Amino acid sequence: MEKVLIAGLFTLIGAILSGLISRYGLPVFRRKQVLKCTGTGRDINLKDDVPEFEDNLIYEYNVSDCTIIKTKSKVRIKCHITSKKNGETVTWELKGHGQIFDGVAYCFYEDKLHDKQISWNGLLALSFSVGGRILGFWITENTKLRGKMAFGVLELQVN
Repeated sequence: MEKVLIAGLFTLIGAILSGLISRYGLPVFRRKQVLKCTGTGRDINLKDDVPEFEDNLIYEYNVSDCTIIKTKSKVRIKCHITSKKNGETVTWELKGHGQIFDGVAYCFYEDKLHDKQISWNGLLALSFSVGGRILGFWITENTKLRGKMAFGVLELQVN
């Protein structure tokens, strides 16, 4: 009787472990990579080709304190971004998360201006190269011209 009880207990524990492993994976294979980066970004003017991208003001951005956390299939990003606009320095934080397919990360992100309650959302695609260079493109609604789109490039270097 005692052997049957122990065998039943091991069967139950095995079933629970099997379910947990199939749902969450083995911790050994859940490796994550933390990348610390800095870089630059800039708007790209597409208004000659696509009327929805109407913007005469092209800005450049400085990206600092950027952290990208990658697993095999997921990515998270958090960066501080500054830009000079109309003679004043504007600072905001970008936070995003997404999926990785064929080495390219596709993220939904939110930008929040420091010291203000203004935020906006967008999409960001990041391509990771072997040398530590990360090239990305973003698209969002133009914050100055509602109903129009803004597009840009992000170039990061892993520290």
